[in-house]
Amino acid sequence: MAIPRILHQTWKTYEVPEEWWDCVNSWKRHHPDWEYRLWTDDESEAFVARHYPDFLETFQNYPYNIQRADAIRYLVLHQLGGVYADLDYECLQPLDPLLPGHSAIIGLEPEAHAASSKVDHRLCNALMASEPGHPFMAAVIRHLQNATLGTVADYDILATTGPLMLCEVHASYPRKDLTLLPSKVLCPFNSDRERLALHRGRSKQATHLKNQLIEQGSYALHYWSNGWVDDQLGPLDNPMPHEIEGFVFFERRDSPGNDIGYGGRNIPITAQICLDNPRAIAFNTDGNLKEIVVPRLLWRTMKKGEGNEGLYIRKDFLNAKGKAPWFRKIVKSAS
Repeated sequence: MAIPRILHQTWKTYEVPEEWWDCVNSWKRHHPDWEYRLWTDDESEAFVARHYPDFLETFQNYPYNIQRADAIRYLVLHQLGGVYADLDYECLQPLDPLLPGHSAIIGLEPEAHAASSKVDHRLCNALMASEPGHPFMAAVIRHLQNATLGTVADYDILATTGPLMLCEVHASYPRKDLTLLPSKVLCPFNSDRERLALHRGRSKQATHLKNQLIEQGSYALHYWSNGWVDDQLGPLDNPMPHEIEGFVFFERRDSPGNDIGYGGRNIPITAQICLDNPRAIAFNTDGNLKEIVVPRLLWRTMKKGEGNEGLYIRKDFLNAKGKAPWFRKIVKSAS
């Protein structure tokens, strides 16, 4: 059996956001002879009801749409086979040379993502390929049927239906019929929005940069839009960002990874939750509590870059003696 030449993508309706039209068309352009399937929310639920009726209640009871979007990709690949790709994935060159000799393929995310999740490697569920009925996809579905539903933190989504769940299933998967590709092949960059923005579009610069990726052996590029995070978290309540007692605010900046909990996006409430947690030294305006703040050169720009978004670090931690020089620079620059 071979991986069928079918490309699967999902969206709420047939009205795909204009910002991802180029990405969608890149798959069609590089695979003109492939079948293309866009699964809407209604079609996804009908598919589950028809082919996986025992899973339908679990599917319907997921608290977040992203969990259903995650689940349907495993079910479709298990039932029909083919290639699944998120809408924010651009195809750089045809995948046909990658498929022969493999019954299932999943790319690894960049090492920085694995390190932030404290795992040896992190499987990327945003682009996967499989033949119908593959045992690994069957193992994933069994895991989903037995899993506890997530709450509200990003980590819960990743661990119940996303990449961390895939890692858990893979860790106990005894067979050798799943191919894991190095991150440079299907997932060459981490979620550095500023660098990724240089690759978007058809300008000479973007074309040159994408040609460089092709030369290094990359077949696709993920833009990590993570739109599901905004859908999940809800609106930000932070009208006076510089007046949160006990914290120094770093506007539009974030220290990636090292999350240990979730407090919500009502920032005064999350600030108190952070102060009450002896392990938490910081939090961001997505509500993620952090036990470690990485050196400032590794900080990232927040998704929307608005003035009330950013990183809060506890003053008592910043002012403590014995901190590394980069912490002292933070205090000086914030004063």
